[in-house]
Amino acid sequence: MKDTAFFTPKKSSLSGKIVLGFMVIFLAVGFNLGGKTAAEPDNCRDAQKQAGQFERDRATRSAKEDWISLDDKDSEWKTYQGKKYDYQLKYPPGWEVIEAKPKEGDKASWAGKILLEEEIQKVTFLEKEYEFWPGEFQVRVMSNKDNLTLEQWIDEHEPQDVTGGSLIQDISDVILNGKDAKRLSIFGFDHEAIVIVTLHKGYVYSLHFTGNNPNDPKVEQHKKIYDQMVSSFTWQDVQRNIRGQALTLKVGDFLSYLDSLMIYQ
Repeated sequence: MKDTAFFTPKKSSLSGKIVLGFMVIFLAVGFNLGGKTAAEPDNCRDAQKQAGQFERDRATRSAKEDWISLDDKDSEWKTYQGKKYDYQLKYPPGWEVIEAKPKEGDKASWAGKILLEEEIQKVTFLEKEYEFWPGEFQVRVMSNKDNLTLEQWIDEHEPQDVTGGSLIQDISDVILNGKDAKRLSIFGFDHEAIVIVTLHKGYVYSLHFTGNNPNDPKVEQHKKIYDQMVSSFTWQDVQRNIRGQALTLKVGDFLSYLDSLMIYQ
């Protein structure tokens, strides 16, 4: 005997049509909601990416508009004088100057504000009112009680990862205002850290700033600023000698002029 349940007539009752209609509507609404739910995270991520890219583009445009070179005739770069430790350098207008002080108590503090072991002076030049990756340039003066050579000092203070591996990627020879120096490229996990180290009058001097940095929309501007800050770094005794030599030349020229007057009389 055939099962008559599979041989229902094509005509159907009104209640059957209503039930079928509700089933179709339920499936359609469920499918639509499921699609929206799956799409919403992607849409949110896309919106966040677009917003982030917009902010980076805005910051880059602002960087191009605000960039004023040290060599520009309208430049208002300021001069910091570390008279006690015989150096000076220029820094951009609007940057904050933070001089570190000895740590007091056990209160946590930003490393730029306190003197750490071996540091006898630390000055941080910090770009203000920039929300992504503010420009930062730091000068450190450290004791060298054991009278180490530059190579020995770098070897004893080599930055390392948790396994003891060196984070120094490259070391090159450079000159810092007439002094032999070493330029270190250091792996900073999400950026490159640059340190220039030299010796002067029994102290160790180091200049710290950022190199390649994919997180910074103003990275090229910051690189130019750091390069100009390094080039403006001078030893004050050198400046005094230059001024003294210039004065000697002027006095010599004046005496020669007086001698010429005596000859022609």
